[in-house]
Order: sequence, then C-alpha cells, then structure tokens
Amino acid sequence: SEDSGDEELSEENCWKRSPIELAAKHGNLKIMKYLANNGADINNFVLLAAVENRHIDVVDFLLKLGVDVYHKDEYNEYNALHFAEKHKYWKIADRIRNYIEKNSESFDSKIRKLIHSHFSLKEETNIDQLVKHYSKKKFFFQAVEFANDDVLLSLLNNEEISVNTLNDNNRNALFYCISKGHIGTVKLLIKYGIDVDYFDNIETPLIHAVKLGEIKIAKELLKAGANVNGQDKNNRTALYAAIEKGNYNLVKLLIDHGIKITYFDKEKTPLIHAAMLGNERITKLLIDDGVKLNEVDDNCKTALHAAISSNNSNIVGLLIQKGININLYDGKSTTLLEAVKTKNEKIVQLIIDANPSLNDAEKYQIFENLAYSSYYGNHNTGILNILYKSSIPFEVNLFIKVVKTGSWWSICTIYTPLIIAC
Repeated sequence: SEDSGDEELSEENCWKRSPIELAAKHGNLKIMKYLANNGADINNFVLLAAVENRHIDVVDFLLKLGVDVYHKDEYNEYNALHFAEKHKYWKIADRIRNYIEKNSESFDSKIRKLIHSHFSLKEETNIDQLVKHYSKKKFFFQAVEFANDDVLLSLLNNEEISVNTLNDNNRNALFYCISKGHIGTVKLLIKYGIDVDYFDNIETPLIHAVKLGEIKIAKELLKAGANVNGQDKNNRTALYAAIEKGNYNLVKLLIDHGIKITYFDKEKTPLIHAAMLGNERITKLLIDDGVKLNEVDDNCKTALHAAISSNNSNIVGLLIQKGININLYDGKSTTLLEAVKTKNEKIVQLIIDANPSLNDAEKYQIFENLAYSSYYGNHNTGILNILYKSSIPFEVNLFIKVVKTGSWWSICTIYTPLIIAC
C-alpha cells in the first residue's frame, strides 16, 4: 500500500533493488511517478517487478514511458512478456504484445516497402540506414515474429543468415512461430531446413506446440520428421503435455505417429497422469491402445490409486472393468483404504464389488481411518453399510484406539464399529 511504501522500501533495499523497482513490485504508482519524474531509471528489472506482481496499472505507466520490454531477469532466462505468458497473466501479456506490435509497425511497413521495391539487403542504401541499429539476427527474428515471409525469403535466399540461427534465449525461429500460431512461417522454415528437433534446454518445438494446443503445427512438425518421442528438461514427452491440456485429438495424433504410451518419466506413466487428471476419454484411449494397466509411479501407486485420489468414479470403474489389479499395495495402504479416505461411497462400492483381498491388519487400517473421521465428527454410516454388506468378513467387535497427544497431555478414545456408525 502507499502508506507502508517507505517501510517496505527501506526494508528491502538490503537486497540491492532500486527504489523504483521496489515501488513497481508493490504497485505504488504514486512513488513511481515521483521517482520517474526525478530521473530514476525505468529499465533494468522495473517492468519485470510489475509483471511478476500483476500490477497492470504500473505496466501501463511504464509502457507509456517507453520502458525496455526486452530486458531479461537476472538469470537471463525471460523478459516481461515471456513471464506473463508463462504464468498466464493474459491481460498483461496482451498489453505488452500490443505495445511491441504498435512500436514495430512503422519499422515493419518500411521493411515491406523496401522488399517490394527490390532493394537488396546487401546494398549499402536505404536498407542499411533502416536496419543499422538491428543485427541481422534481430532483423530475422522480428520477421519471424510478425510472419513477414517475404523478408524471411529475402534473408534466406540471399544467405544473409542461417535458418537455424538461435535467439538470445537459445531458441530457434520455430519457437517464435509456434507461440504466435504462424503455421505458414513454420512451413517456410521447414522448407529451408530448420532443425525440427532442436532442444533449447527446456523443450523441443513439438512439445512447445502441443503445450499451446497447436495441433496443425504439431502435424507439420511430425510430417517433417520431428521425433515424436523427444523429451523436455523433465524427461517428459509431448504425450504428457497433451494429457495436461486434456486434448484428445492431440493425444490421438501422437499415438498415431508412434509415441511410446508406456514411457515412464521417472515420476509417473501417461496412464497414471491421465487418471490423476480425471480425463476419462484420454484414459480409455490409452487403455484401448494397449497401455500396461498395472505400471506404478515413483510412489508404487497405479492408475487406480490416481483415479481414486482424484475422486473419479468413472475412471475407477473403467480401470476395474479393463482388469487392473485392485490388490496392488503401495507400501502404505490398499486401494480400498484409499477409497474409504475419499468418503465417496460409489468408489468404495466399486472396489468392494471387485472383491479385494484383505488381511486383518489392512481391515484394521480401514476401521482406524473411519474411527479418526468419527473423532472429528464425520460418521461414515454409508461406508460401514457397504463394508458389512459385502462378502468380505469384517469383524464387528473390533476395538480401535484413537490417541491424540499434546505437549503435556495424551487422550485415548476407544471406538467400535457401532460407535463409528453412530
């Protein structure tokens, strides 16, 4: 707030941030205007601070002053627009993008005019005056960003620049095109031999396209020979991104092009990922394509555990119907205990109907969970009815201890199934 601004600025100056950057971080527009009017540098990390903290009024103010929108964070990984898009701050991203396009318009139109007037990029004429402040690389990537294919053709045909040139973020031109949805430019770059499998230390172009839901571009990349099983920095293939998007058509496209549906990213399989996210249609597609049902994740849990945890009775039913092993133990609990924890009677009934195998200790765990729920006022009579009506022999005379301890006290309460029901 403006009232506490001085305190916040003095407190954080020890981190070597400029006063105007701190004002941007806290959305203190009044102080920012004062500092800017008195010569404070609005560049460096000021815009990033405003974007990171979603102060759209501060962003507007800085854009009006002509802030450097291309300035990157201290680790040289992203600028303000990259950050806004990564974190889905769409309104702020649109503001910055519109600013860039507006301020590039005159430059862009002059370039087009010169190209159409058949000026050679090699001639020391007007074109050199126009682009003298732009490296060939910046010129190339601006043409890519705004889909100026005539400019690209001139640069590439005159061998002014390699199609595989990388920008300052270690990305080739495909990433720009994919972010903007420029499928025509993607085709042009592919025609000129761009590396469709280039890895920028984060992801491949195919994974980038899938993450953004660009199915047409994904098709072009695959048609050009992109490795469908390429991995990102987290060892994940494009299939994981398609599942996260919930995009059935993208998942089908990748499967049709031979992606490994049994691939394990060191955390979980695609099937477990789909079940965890509750996407029934994609889960069924993976099963129908022959995925291994009983594969476990890094916590020894199957897709059934994931479906139970996501409280999705449809996927639980589907997995049981397709023959998943309901008795796989993750080292901590059974699938029935996991179902009881959800308090979802439909899921509990589905597991019971599949006739799970339980020993006495596992049965006790189930009643212990119900007893603790009762201790906190949650009486699961419906679940108890399901358990005792099943063909599984559950003891009716169990004594369950619920122990609660404090720093100097301990209380032990004894529960029976009847008390739990009441």
